[in-house]
Amino acid sequence: MRTLFRTCAVGGLVLLASPATPQQAGAAAPPAMRLAQGDGTAGRPAPVPPRPPGRGGRASGDWVDEPFQRSVRLGSRGSVELTALFGAITFTGTDGNVVRINAVKRVQEANRDFARSVLQNVQIRVTERGGGIEVLTEQPTVRTPIAVDYTIEVPMATSVSIRSFGGPINVGGVKGELRIEAFGGGDMTLSSVGRVRTAKSAGGNVTITGAEGDEVNAETFLGQLVVRDVKARSVELRSIRGPITIVDTLCDRCTANSTNGSIEFSGPLKPEGRYTLNSNEGDIRFIPAPGVGFDLEAMTSGTFNNDFPLRTGRKTAPAPGSQGRIFRGVFMDGSAILSLRSFTGNLSLIRKTDPR
Repeated sequence: MRTLFRTCAVGGLVLLASPATPQQAGAAAPPAMRLAQGDGTAGRPAPVPPRPPGRGGRASGDWVDEPFQRSVRLGSRGSVELTALFGAITFTGTDGNVVRINAVKRVQEANRDFARSVLQNVQIRVTERGGGIEVLTEQPTVRTPIAVDYTIEVPMATSVSIRSFGGPINVGGVKGELRIEAFGGGDMTLSSVGRVRTAKSAGGNVTITGAEGDEVNAETFLGQLVVRDVKARSVELRSIRGPITIVDTLCDRCTANSTNGSIEFSGPLKPEGRYTLNSNEGDIRFIPAPGVGFDLEAMTSGTFNNDFPLRTGRKTAPAPGSQGRIFRGVFMDGSAILSLRSFTGNLSLIRKTDPR
């Protein structure tokens, strides 16, 4: 099913296709996308009256709310797609075969009459299509801060796709495939979920706990990325200018790449698992739990701190075109494969004390 991410005008409403804060959400649409205001008939929204004088387009006054509710039956393995502008989003997996959509449309405006006219033009479109449900948010082109908060319950096996332009995102107990993209800030928290096909955030932190599925893929820009208590065949993490933390995560293949942030792995290794940690300018700390041996290759132009007695451990000259020194060694049976690389940061291979 396609993901909604487009610019359109319907009866004077514009769905933005770029990140927007509440203050930016009212920016005028290009002339080619403008349509005449509706007259409130034939399902079209009523026109928004002119802004009261002296407002200047800046946020003022209290938030004025209007609730929205809708319930739709869905197959056990259906899908739900949500395209939202600014606001908090919560998805919860539940028993049964009903999707329950609860939303609160909000406008920050001192003039309550004007606020109500704006709320009438904030539209939530729910469309059933091809065994799935699409939820689309539309809003008028006014300079009044607008937000829509969503609380949605879905059957546990539902596949969920979210695109948001600002605000926190929380998903819990959803075992279907997840695809989430967040722009404009707001933290993302995923707990007790299944397959995380995509979890991307620009300007916010991403925390994934208790995920169990085929794969976990997450990416942050200017945010912290934390993965904890995860079981997956493949874990792939990327961060631009933010740290990555991996705790008690069991996987066949784990890859973490950071441009400017540190990376820390702490927890058990899987025999024959492959662990690749790369950072351009950050430190790397690797703290494996006792019980599984590993074959190590480490490269850094900084310092290399090692607590393990490595067999055949040696320091060699860098390969042509590479930077820094290369260290190699084997601990115990060498069943797991470790590759640690930091171009300007330090590497630490830390031995965790066996609690027994």
